[in-house]
Amino acid sequence: MKAATTANPGEDCSCPGTGENEIETQVATQAETIALYTEAAHVYDRLNQVLSVGTGNWYRRQALDSLRLAPESRVIDLACGTGALALAAQELLPDTASILAVDPTPAMRAIARRAGVAEIQEGSFTTIPAATGSCDAVVSAYALRYAAPRRIAFREIRRVLRPDGNLLLLEMIVAPAGWRRGLTRALLTWLLAPLASLLCRDPAAGKLIRHLWQSISELDAPAVILSDLEEAGFTSLEYRHAGGLLGEFRARATRD
Repeated sequence: MKAATTANPGEDCSCPGTGENEIETQVATQAETIALYTEAAHVYDRLNQVLSVGTGNWYRRQALDSLRLAPESRVIDLACGTGALALAAQELLPDTASILAVDPTPAMRAIARRAGVAEIQEGSFTTIPAATGSCDAVVSAYALRYAAPRRIAFREIRRVLRPDGNLLLLEMIVAPAGWRRGLTRALLTWLLAPLASLLCRDPAAGKLIRHLWQSISELDAPAVILSDLEEAGFTSLEYRHAGGLLGEFRARATRD
C-alpha cells in the first residue's frame, strides 16, 4: 500500500470496498461517540481506575516500555483520551523532540492538557496531523474499536511512520461466543454500569460502560485485524493476550 506513504497529512485515503453510504454511517457514529465522551469526560479517569483495579496506568507504561524505543524517538498517541499513555511516554522519553497526543474530542484534550500532556492536537485515526514518515512509533490505548474505516486508518498510520517504525495498539478483546462472552456482558452492563453511575453520582458513567460493551463486542477477531494491518503495509505482526480482556496488537511499518 505505497499510496498511504505519499498522502498528505489528514487526507481521506480511499479504500476499495468502502462505499459512500458506509463512510457516512461511520462519520455519524464518530459524532455520536464524541458526544458520549464529551458527556463523560469528567468521570473517565475514575472509571479507568475502577475497571483496571488501579493498574491501568501501570500497564500502559509497561506496554510502552516493552517497545524499547530510543531516547530520541518521536511518538504519536492516537485517540489519547485524557492523556495517560502520552504522559507515560513523556516520562519514559524525557529527551525526545516530540510526543504528539491526538484526539477528536475537545473535552478529553482539555483534560489531557491540564494533566500535563505537552503537545496535543485535534485528529483521529484517519486524519493524523503529522507529516509522512515523521515518527518512530504510533501507540493507542483502547481506541482501536473506533478506527473506522479500519483499512484507511491503518494506511494513515503507516503513512506517518518511518520505515520499520513501531505500532502498538492496546484493546479490550471479548470472546467470540460462549459463557465468557455472556459473563463479560453481564458484568459490564448489569453490574458495573449501574454501580459506576451510583459511585460517580452521574448517569454518564453507566452510559459509558454500556457503550464500552457495545463497542468491544462489535470489534472483529484479532486475526482479521492482523490481516488488515498486513494489507496496509505492516510486518512483524503479533497479537498478545495480556490477561483478562486485555490484548495487544504489535507491528512494524514495512521498509521502503
